[in-house]
Amino acid sequence: MLAPYGGFDHNAQSLRIVTKLERRYAEFDGLNLTWESLEGLVKHNGPLMAANGEGTRGPVPQPILDYCALHDLELASFASLEAQVAAIADDIAYNTHDIDDGLRSGYLKFEMLEEIPFLAGLMREVGDRYPGLRSQPLHP
Repeated sequence: MLAPYGGFDHNAQSLRIVTKLERRYAEFDGLNLTWESLEGLVKHNGPLMAANGEGTRGPVPQPILDYCALHDLELASFASLEAQVAAIADDIAYNTHDIDDGLRSGYLKFEMLEEIPFLAGLMREVGDRYPGLRSQPLHP
C-alpha cells in the first residue's frame, strides 16, 4: 500500500524513529544510540549493499542512505555478532508466538506440528519427559 510513497522498510523506519522522531535531548533529535546499535538495527539480517554498490535485496531505502551519508554504517559488511544473534532470537520468538497463537485459536493442532520432522523429535522428547503435558490447557 505504501509503494507510491517509496514503500515501507521496517529497518529504515526503526532508524528514523531512533535518530529523528524520538526527541529526548535539547540539542539533537534521536536517542543518542551507539554506532554499533544503529548498525545492528539496520543490518541485523545481513549486508544491505554488495561490493559493487548495488542493494543486496533491492534498492537500499533512502532514509538509510541519507543517514549513512552523515554516519557511515558500512552497509556492505555484516553487523556485529550480537546483532546477528538478536536477529535469530527475533525469528525464533516470532515463529514460536505464531505457533502458540495457532494452537490457541485451534487453527493448528499438535498432531500437525508432529508432521514436521524437526519438531517431531522434540515433541516426542518433551512428551516422554512430561507425559501429561498435552492435557494441560495452553493458557489458564
